[in-house]
Amino acid sequence: MNETVTTSKGRHVWLPAALILILLAGVVADILGADHEGPAGVFAIPGFWSVFGLAGCLMLAGVCKLVARLLKRPENYYDDVL
Repeated sequence: MNETVTTSKGRHVWLPAALILILLAGVVADILGADHEGPAGVFAIPGFWSVFGLAGCLMLAGVCKLVARLLKRPENYYDDVL
């Protein structure tokens, strides 16, 4: 049987864990492959670009959800016109 573990809303339980593992792998890769003569300041923090990319993706998803709520029409939107 091919059963997947899902929550009550039908979302996969393993997806957040997989995304966190990918983020941690990026941080580890950044630490191991870091050149010590790079830019200074906040950019020199190991894993900064991984966290920055994750934050950017989350903000983009939030903006998309907000815009979708603003543009959404009721199901019977065109039925009221006739």
